[in-house]
Amino acid sequence: MLGDEATLSTRAEMSLAFIAGYRDRDMERVKRSLDSLKNQTCRDFEMILVDYGSSSDCSSAIRSLAGNYNFCRYCYSDTRGWMWNRSAALNTGARHSNREFLFLTDVDIVYPPWFVERLIHNMARDVCLISECFRSPPGFDNWESVTRRGDIPQWSSMKGQGLICVAKKALESVGGLDEQYGFWGPEDKDFVERLNRNLVPEYPLSDLYCYHQWHPHVIYELPLIVQFNNLVRYYGSQSESRVRANERREWGKQARFEDRPIYTHIDPELGVPRPGAPIRTIEAFGIASVLTTITEIATTQKVLWALPKYNASDRNAYLVNKVLRRFGWRLDRRLGYAGDVAQGLFLTVPGLFRDCYLDSSIGARSRAFFLT
Repeated sequence: MLGDEATLSTRAEMSLAFIAGYRDRDMERVKRSLDSLKNQTCRDFEMILVDYGSSSDCSSAIRSLAGNYNFCRYCYSDTRGWMWNRSAALNTGARHSNREFLFLTDVDIVYPPWFVERLIHNMARDVCLISECFRSPPGFDNWESVTRRGDIPQWSSMKGQGLICVAKKALESVGGLDEQYGFWGPEDKDFVERLNRNLVPEYPLSDLYCYHQWHPHVIYELPLIVQFNNLVRYYGSQSESRVRANERREWGKQARFEDRPIYTHIDPELGVPRPGAPIRTIEAFGIASVLTTITEIATTQKVLWALPKYNASDRNAYLVNKVLRRFGWRLDRRLGYAGDVAQGLFLTVPGLFRDCYLDSSIGARSRAFFLT
């Protein structure tokens, strides 16, 4: 519990919103999390589920599930074909909430029955609270026994700052979570660091903890060079310029179907071109000159460019690397053109493309499409 008199004086008897983003999660996992919130000793909160581009079947199922909980609001952001972006998903939820305090979380989390009560008791405008989280072992299914008592199990602690309670005004004062962090990454550490710089220190609570439902480590399926570049290029940069960049991107903006011009040429569910789509395939990116090719892409309008997978030993990979290094990027040799060029160009050269679509929700190991 926060015991400092100055902090206690600023503690708010105000409202709380849980914000969770996800994509294509199974319904049972989400239900388990929502059931644990339904059984809280304190009900003064809402949950905003931000569906960040799930397929139609999944989005329909979770939307229907959310309707069974009077504290839950469902928000669909049509990002099908874009890279997963936790920062953007949480920012969207923050924009949709009018509660004073936000708890940034995941749909994998199961909460002890006293969690909300303890959280509200410690909330304060001038700190960000960090919750401990324990990872369940594979195959664990006795959740009733864990949540009934709310004890600390003999599970490994998940180190990090991903579960954060912060005043919405504090989040807005630093420009939200930085949406330049694609995939999964250090967006939580970066966010807390910027809050600290803005005189909102972190405060881990030893008696505030929850449980994480096991799933495979998705990070191992992601391009590690993306994480490295994110850290090097953005983590240490000036927060003021990053706030402005996030504002230019309209952080937290909900993507809608009508905002996705590439759907005119790509089926958003199947990720394949529609009949008659004006496709130009770049089979050998940069045979003559990589820079010339990029210039051509940038100046040719209303064309759907398709980038295939490359051979890791191909000289074209070397040529693309030369160009991307100018933007502070580098290819991960485990991926193909699609994943690498999408990350390198779409993220680091904003405005080069109107829209893009990767043919896989994570990584896009074969093709990517860009609309100019």
